[in-house]
Amino acid sequence: MKVDDRFRIGSLAKTYVSVVTLQLVNEKKLGLDDSIEKYVPGMVPNGAKITVRQLLDHTSGIPNYEEHPSYMAPYRAGDVAHVTTPAQLISMGTSFGSWFAPGTSSRYSNTNYTLVGLIIEKVTGSTLGAQFDQRIFKPLKLESSSLPTTPEITGPHAHGYFVMGPGGATDVSTFSPSIAWAGGGIISTTTDVTAFYRALLEGKLLPPELMKQMMTTVVDDQNGVVYGLGIEQRTMSCGAAWGHQGNFPGYALYTYSSVDAVKQMTLALNLDPNSMEEAGQVVLGQLLDDAYCGAKP
Repeated sequence: MKVDDRFRIGSLAKTYVSVVTLQLVNEKKLGLDDSIEKYVPGMVPNGAKITVRQLLDHTSGIPNYEEHPSYMAPYRAGDVAHVTTPAQLISMGTSFGSWFAPGTSSRYSNTNYTLVGLIIEKVTGSTLGAQFDQRIFKPLKLESSSLPTTPEITGPHAHGYFVMGPGGATDVSTFSPSIAWAGGGIISTTTDVTAFYRALLEGKLLPPELMKQMMTTVVDDQNGVVYGLGIEQRTMSCGAAWGHQGNFPGYALYTYSSVDAVKQMTLALNLDPNSMEEAGQVVLGQLLDDAYCGAKP
């Protein structure tokens, strides 16, 4: 991999989605405490009691579509270009019922951000990709960033590898982005990603009152992750850092910054954590800390 190779950034896309949503809040085009039934009527059981905020900080109780047995089935069968629609992803998630009553707990779910993507499109009357272009990519001159609708990664890019079965790691660079969409479908580079988080934390994308909302956190009851609105706080050996981690079949990305963006670290891999052995994941955790804090002698 080269530093400016393009690759799929996975769940880092959630921070971008949150920024667009909060910009729409600032423009009074939607409210964080609006019921999602207002924007996506009938898509979610009990949707009248779930708010936009609860989607963004994963306190909605809506289960994760990734846990559905049909989610990866066509891809593991070899059809890596198979298209799964946002409505199908939401249907997979809601088929499990509810994890908990809205607002009573917190648990990470990609279904939440698929719903937010649809809400953005409903409110703006345009595509999510167009909103990214208009509000983030073009203003920040992130020329290597995009939300693709087809499997190909254009331009110089890192090939991603995923263990699909007994045959070992397979090149899945042309994997369908539809499996993630709003929650993880962006293609970018380490340079663009770092520039995005720098601009965000320097206050160039949101006013202070909405940055405060974004960085108001809850603790995920399943894994202990401290999560705001599309951004997480990670405890490093040298202090707290803000950012996100993401994986997509074949790729993994980690980016963390100090609250003022003076210190930043972005790490990209072309093998996602689901394909790593446990020992490799332990080493990765130490590498992240060393990269952000400085390796200990």
